[in-house]
Amino acid sequence: LTVLSLVNKGVLNLDKDIRTYLKSWKLPVNNISIKYKVNLRHLLSHTSGFNDDYSAPFSRKKELPSLSEHLRNSRFSVFRTPGEAYFYSGVNYMVIEQIIEDVTGQAYSVVAAKEVLKPLGMKHTHFYRILPKKMLRRSAFAHRKDGRIYPDYYPVYPAFAPGTCNWSTAEDLAKLYLELERSFYGKSNKIIPQSLTRTMIHNHSGAYGLGIKRIVQGKHVFIGHSGDFYGFHACIYGYLGQGKGVVVLTNGDNGVKLYNEIIRSVAHVYRWSGCRPEIIRGGAANFKSLTGCYLLDAKRDIINIYQKNNYYFADLFGMTGRRLHPVSADVFYNHDIDGFLKFNTDSIGKKNIIITRIGVMLPGNRQSDFDGLFHSGFDMTLNGIKKKTTEYRSMPYYETIFFNIGYYLLEGYSLDHACRFFRLAVRIYPGSSYLNYGLGDALLKNGEPAKARTFFYQAK
Repeated sequence: LTVLSLVNKGVLNLDKDIRTYLKSWKLPVNNISIKYKVNLRHLLSHTSGFNDDYSAPFSRKKELPSLSEHLRNSRFSVFRTPGEAYFYSGVNYMVIEQIIEDVTGQAYSVVAAKEVLKPLGMKHTHFYRILPKKMLRRSAFAHRKDGRIYPDYYPVYPAFAPGTCNWSTAEDLAKLYLELERSFYGKSNKIIPQSLTRTMIHNHSGAYGLGIKRIVQGKHVFIGHSGDFYGFHACIYGYLGQGKGVVVLTNGDNGVKLYNEIIRSVAHVYRWSGCRPEIIRGGAANFKSLTGCYLLDAKRDIINIYQKNNYYFADLFGMTGRRLHPVSADVFYNHDIDGFLKFNTDSIGKKNIIITRIGVMLPGNRQSDFDGLFHSGFDMTLNGIKKKTTEYRSMPYYETIFFNIGYYLLEGYSLDHACRFFRLAVRIYPGSSYLNYGLGDALLKNGEPAKARTFFYQAK
């Protein structure tokens, strides 16, 4: 909204090359970025082709780098053609924050307060990397899945725009959602006019607009966004055209499960269509023909579907061994994500998958190259990947997929296989900081600290 407010005032242009705005940091030059331009529309819709930021929270014992220093010291790059496909990456919003600061000459927090917070009366929304003492007693701190509080209470990070280091209340965020809906129907323009609000909420890539998700379920349209960081999980979810919505803020790593249940409870009490609780009955499954690996392009992740002891399982979203419950021949329910996996076969016989849960719709395609990694045939599959080294090297966005596969192997399968897979991945992408980290982590757990240290150093 801050960006679109500046667009409305003529300060920024959605389709202009961002290199004309950036002063404190320059877009890294490679064979893709030198050929194509990246614009604000790409950044806002996560279609810029940027890779992701895997850095953990920063230590508050050391001086925090500025945003431009963080960008310069990180290995960010354009790894695929801008506008080609959706790939969620917080880097997009770091770059947006830097653009706003470079163009206005003011801190992002100052501009956001002027353009959005003050017009909407959001008096309890703040940008703090380190909380002042007066805020400590009013603030919720981060907790792990087992209920233990994080040692530093809350994460610290150089950037605000990706949603990190932002402090707010449910009431303030509800004001933001209500303004969006009113503006969409031409009933308010406190920040941007109806035309820009409709541009924002239009699907530019899959179910994603300019900084907001738009999910269509039959006749029902829902808009909103979730926010996830270490120990904090939150969401704004609204029923467009109904003046109805819900904001849930949680301070624990089990927060996604919790807010999904809260949303369903709200939908039940207020009789919302489209996301109310439903009774799921078991059905017969046509499972053997569906087993294997599927690539979720939007998340750069692999889902491994398999059968074990007459039950059905999936490795998904960083979790291994999640049981699936058949609803029909090609639809399965998974309690851990509170969502459904629907399998399809297209007109030419290629299998694909669609994962749906509240506010999320993720399509995926069959990716047989990786099938044997998780079960029988590991050596043959690894050799097959090795023969395709040149092909994978030409697709740098696959390094994230290799990273996820490595950790599936490390956490749910074989330590030896994880080490061998990470070694191959590092040979294919020697400059990847997180693949070097993954190999170091695997070697450390394998009792090889000296070798691990080398790859941890490479990951810096």
